[in-house]
Amino acid sequence: MTKEFNSFTLVEQKPLPDIRCDYYLYKHDKTGAQVMYLKTDDDNKAFSIAFRTPPYDDNGIAHIIEHSVLNGSKKYPTKEPFVELLKGSLQTFLNAWTFSDKTMYPVASRNQKDFENLMDVYLDAVFYPNLLSNPQILMQEGWHYHLENKDDELTYKGVVYNEMKGAFSQPESELNRLVEPTLFPDTFYKHVSGGMPASIPTLTQEKFIDFHQTYYHPSNARVTLYGNLDLAKAMEQLSEYFDAFEAKEVPFVGYQQEPFTSVKELTSTYSVSKGDSTENKTLLEYAWATGTSTNGEEGIALSILDELLLGSNTAPLKKALLKANIGSDVMGGYSAYTYSPTFEVILKDTDADKKEQFVQIIQQELQRLVKEGISRKAIQAALNKTAFRYKELTALEGSTPKGVMYGMNALTSWLYDGSPYVSFEYQQHLDAIQAKVEERYFENIIQKYLLDNTHAAIITLKPEPGLLEEKEAEKNRLLQEKAEEKERAKQEKEEEKAQRLKEKEEEKERLRQERETEKERSKQKTVMKSVGRSVSGSIGREIGSGIGKSVFGKGLGRRLGGNIGAAFGRGILETLFGK
Repeated sequence: MTKEFNSFTLVEQKPLPDIRCDYYLYKHDKTGAQVMYLKTDDDNKAFSIAFRTPPYDDNGIAHIIEHSVLNGSKKYPTKEPFVELLKGSLQTFLNAWTFSDKTMYPVASRNQKDFENLMDVYLDAVFYPNLLSNPQILMQEGWHYHLENKDDELTYKGVVYNEMKGAFSQPESELNRLVEPTLFPDTFYKHVSGGMPASIPTLTQEKFIDFHQTYYHPSNARVTLYGNLDLAKAMEQLSEYFDAFEAKEVPFVGYQQEPFTSVKELTSTYSVSKGDSTENKTLLEYAWATGTSTNGEEGIALSILDELLLGSNTAPLKKALLKANIGSDVMGGYSAYTYSPTFEVILKDTDADKKEQFVQIIQQELQRLVKEGISRKAIQAALNKTAFRYKELTALEGSTPKGVMYGMNALTSWLYDGSPYVSFEYQQHLDAIQAKVEERYFENIIQKYLLDNTHAAIITLKPEPGLLEEKEAEKNRLLQEKAEEKERAKQEKEEEKAQRLKEKEEEKERLRQERETEKERSKQKTVMKSVGRSVSGSIGREIGSGIGKSVFGKGLGRRLGGNIGAAFGRGILETLFGK
């Protein structure tokens, strides 16, 4: 295999036997873009390009751009190339995802030519999207004012706006939204990258373009190539796009939270219809921040702990909560798709006054497990199940190709400047964990990350009748204000236009009057000059005749003196009035 390509330098390589791939990491010479190639015999070729996209508020900008880039591009100006590819390509996977801190665009195909076409469409879409020049795309995919009929109330519409409005209508989604802002309040994770319906309409076209131009750059890109593919062709395609850019620093800060010194508590509400019962409709959650996603062994250990504590109805923590009969179901577990993974225990269909009991049961059961020890049989079963899941990538339901999953998993460390293959060398971590089981490894993990960990939060989400109606009323009030503001702005603009027109007309009239005055003055001057010339000439002629008569004689003297006198008189007039 060729190890060097035009525009790219090979910086790292090694075999990865756990996933039966050879790993190569390339760096684009000009921009610093990183490209990971996982060489394998798998003919289901995969490509993904991911960007760091930290949100700065709840306007959903990263999510809306993810939708928007696939609305046509420089090379592929069709309105919806994504839909066309779904219908007409040989793709085995085609999608895009927005996470809390990144956006990823993956594709897969078993056909080499089709794979090349898919790569080109996606690369052109992310770097040269039509959204940069067409404001209608933001309106369509993000938000816009909507008025069905002139007498209807003004409303908001938009693909992402409607999607997020639907998402947050479920209490589980609302609870999930609260976790990161509560655990990481000093980081950008406090913002909802998908967008909050109330905040989405604050997004402007200027902000939209600026975010894309800042983060959708090769210097900020992580590319994964996987499978039995033509690597030279793939690198040539990447060069075609990357070479057009200059290197730049792309900001990515604010993802690290200082650990809490005490457990936080939060009470929030979600909406139920007026008149509905609120009994047994509260959700309770105990959530912990658990290290960093760049630690491969601890990540796997916490995944195993998830299986041990909550993996089934007979798992000890889940069993203890269900046995107490204070809720209908227990959910949660370990989540590691951000820099700071979390471990969560959620109780459904309960009441707010059960919070203390909920916390007490969790702490008592965890303390019991540490004191008495966890069943070695249960640990071994969880180890085997986790090993199989890592090996076969069954963690994500559905038919997501391995190459796409590897690209996603690599980002759990790679995105934060860690090694891309941390999650691929799972066997050495499993072996290390296996060797330490008898040293109370999992009991110590419970003590460290759950019992002694004050970087945690207890969240109560209660139902509130009529909240939705209140929110809708508030939204309608704000919309009315915006409509009135828009109308006022329109009126002010019209008034300003009328004032400018008035001033323009007044200025025209003033200039006309000045011209008329000047014209009249000029006319009077001409008349005065004409009369003056005649009078002064006559007077001068008479005076000159008299003088000429006495000097030159009666005939010649009078005629000559008159002419001279007339000319002299006209000269005086011209001196006084001008020519």
